Amino acid sequence: MQRARRRDFPEIARLVGYAALAAMVASPQLIAKALIIGWIFDAIISTNYMRWDAPFFWETVFATRNGLFVWTPLAYIGVAGLLAARRGTACLLGGALLLGFLGEMWVNGSAYAWWSDFSFSNRRFVDCTIVIAIGLAFLFERRRDLAVRWARLAPATAITLLLAPLVVFNIELAWAVKSGQQRNAEPPSASPISTAAASTVSSTTSRPPARRRRGPTRGSGR
Repeated sequence: MQRARRRDFPEIARLVGYAALAAMVASPQLIAKALIIGWIFDAIISTNYMRWDAPFFWETVFATRNGLFVWTPLAYIGVAGLLAARRGTACLLGGALLLGFLGEMWVNGSAYAWWSDFSFSNRRFVDCTIVIAIGLAFLFERRRDLAVRWARLAPATAITLLLAPLVVFNIELAWAVKSGQQRNAEPPSASPISTAAASTVSSTTSRPPARRRRGPTRGSGR
């Protein structure tokens, strides 16, 4: 019994350390909420704000109004990458994270303001960032298997070409919001986004370079 307790002590100490670290990270938000609201567990929402039948389940990710996959297309690849996990522990981890993501969709879809009000993309999925990152990691791990089987196909280039348009679209959408061509919490339109991108490229390429003013030459008399 004493040996078992000695072996368990480092594990218990590690869990306590994890809990202390989590409390330290969350403490600024909790303190701010306590100062502003008065109690850290008060959500300040109406009684009918949450409708737990999730009437807007799919809209949270596919709607043009702040849908996660529409406004952050890289997240679509990351979530789909959970299905690319290998067998064993990785497969169990991918399945658990996918269920957690679906649960997040259920909770967000049950909220009255399922589009997360005025925000860039659906900000309530911010805690799923690690889920998206792990899904992308599973995809790159699969790339190694493809490199062994079909080395000539250059899978790294294929994945880069697959992700590049999504990254570019995300950057262009962010630039359109910054430049005022696109407003948050409104369906994105291709016209304002393309107009913002075209105007940026046009102003950059058509603007003549500034000429350096030269001083008077010798003997000019000026």
